[in-house]
Amino acid sequence: MRRVLAEEALRARIERLSDEFLSKTGNSRESEEFLRVLPLFPNGGAFGRYERAAENLRIRLLSGGFSPELDVFPLAAQAALLARIIAEIDGGTGFDSAEELDFQAFERCEAVCETILKSRAFGSPFVDSEALGWGSGGGRGMKRRGSLETVKKYLSELEKDSRLSQIAARVGRHSLSAGGRIEAKNGRPAVSYDGIRFSDDIRAVTTSELSLLSNSSTRMEFSRKFAERQLLCFRPGPDRSAADGPKKPKGAAVVCLDTSGSMHGRPEIAAKALALGVLRHAQAEGRKFALISFSSETETLVVENPEKAGEMAALEEFLEKSFHGGTDISHALEKAVECLEEKFAFADILAVSDFAATGLTARAERLLEGAKSRGTSFHALCVGSRGSAEILSKMDRVDFFEEAGR
Repeated sequence: MRRVLAEEALRARIERLSDEFLSKTGNSRESEEFLRVLPLFPNGGAFGRYERAAENLRIRLLSGGFSPELDVFPLAAQAALLARIIAEIDGGTGFDSAEELDFQAFERCEAVCETILKSRAFGSPFVDSEALGWGSGGGRGMKRRGSLETVKKYLSELEKDSRLSQIAARVGRHSLSAGGRIEAKNGRPAVSYDGIRFSDDIRAVTTSELSLLSNSSTRMEFSRKFAERQLLCFRPGPDRSAADGPKKPKGAAVVCLDTSGSMHGRPEIAAKALALGVLRHAQAEGRKFALISFSSETETLVVENPEKAGEMAALEEFLEKSFHGGTDISHALEKAVECLEEKFAFADILAVSDFAATGLTARAERLLEGAKSRGTSFHALCVGSRGSAEILSKMDRVDFFEEAGR
């Protein structure tokens, strides 16, 4: 794979096709004039003997159901026109009519534009030069047609819901661990406090409130206070970590996503939009992104270059599949730490779930504490208000997603 900007890739393609076109037409004055006016396509230009081919393709591109919403669309159209004319000159393409040839050129242009749009939607300004669909039949760029609308759906959801956008930015921008927190002797961050407040901030809850978890008869009271944001918590003082602490490397942005049946519906839409948002911010920060989906089974997807054909297809497949199965939070978190601890030190891990479980296994708790000591930050988005307070207390930060009727 060669990572290039879309405009660079398209201009290089046009240059190669132009050389081929001139060689096939004998470098005639008419051919040179055609190439001179080619930059006007598809919005204008007089193309001499190729006028009919240009007009047929122009009609398909501008009224054939494809909206040219991309800044480099004219370049893609010009490359498609050149390829279509060369195929006609060669004659041995196997097409029965000029109409079929025009349709093939239209589909090739559409596939290239979809690939570029999806790459940008996933946060990458680059394209995979091997996946633009130049070859006969469209190439790999035409593998998953129509999926652009699915990607747009979740981008729109992300833009509409400011809560999801804020969480995605916080995790994707490495806000907790990139700033260089002040480290205490035991390896945990040293935090200053200034007074007491009512809150659901697990990191700052007082010892008296935590004692409610030690007795089975008072755990429900802790859960009630947590859900109502009525826990007695220390009020954080001024954050001096960015000024006083050493800078730490930017680790990966990891989304650990509950894909069980209990997340079906609106939570599923929010979860997918959030994963897409974290990916986009991670790309802007030059960070790796990993998606760990869990229900009855656990799957891991690591994304370094979302414009790469294989990674793009895997992301599209995730956005298109439905959630189902049971939930095993402990196994998912164990798997996350095991898979990521070596590659992704100082990572931000966002767990998205309804957290409807009794607690974590001893092994999961041990792995989480070990990961935290190595600089990993754990965020949680709890869907609904029935999440386990015991599990959420292990997270560095907790946000809630309330769905009407849940």
